[in-house]
Amino acid sequence: MNFAVFVSDDAVALREIAEGCREYRIGGQISVVIGSSGEGRALQLARDERIPAYDFSDDGRSVMFHEISELLELYRADILIITDHRCKLSEKILSEYKGRIFYIVPSTNSEYIASSLQEFRIYEDLLSAEETSSAISIFRLDGTDGTTLVAQKPIRVYAMDTPETLAERIKFFKAEFVGDWLKKFTELT
Repeated sequence: MNFAVFVSDDAVALREIAEGCREYRIGGQISVVIGSSGEGRALQLARDERIPAYDFSDDGRSVMFHEISELLELYRADILIITDHRCKLSEKILSEYKGRIFYIVPSTNSEYIASSLQEFRIYEDLLSAEETSSAISIFRLDGTDGTTLVAQKPIRVYAMDTPETLAERIKFFKAEFVGDWLKKFTELT
């Protein structure tokens, strides 16, 4: 099973997936990494792991959806794992990969998938709403038809939390949770 992983600069989930594949805990391999925030830690990690990595950050040119589609075809991606909330997919990709796109969000709510909010803003919103819990959630995108929650790990929100401390705690739990979920997913398919 070939995974295409879409990342921002956060290399935490990517590292866990790469290690899981390398150590045969996850039944598959990362065939390509697609970044959206410039040449950061995640793309460097991919290159260190000898995984093809491409940057589609907003560098003044519009992202060409056909280029991404061609990369997915070239690297024979079976499953798309989206760890970057800014990732936009074309209708063609949504259609071709219907039921095989998994979006990881630091929230219990799938509306953040389509949201243009910055990830940090999600933490600010949780704290300002005085929420006592959040979650790391994995949603399957069912084409343009909607989403299905497939896995979730609750994360406690404390009164003394700041957006920074909440973001760090979620990042800490995210890697292990994503790795464990992907291991179970590949065992079932």
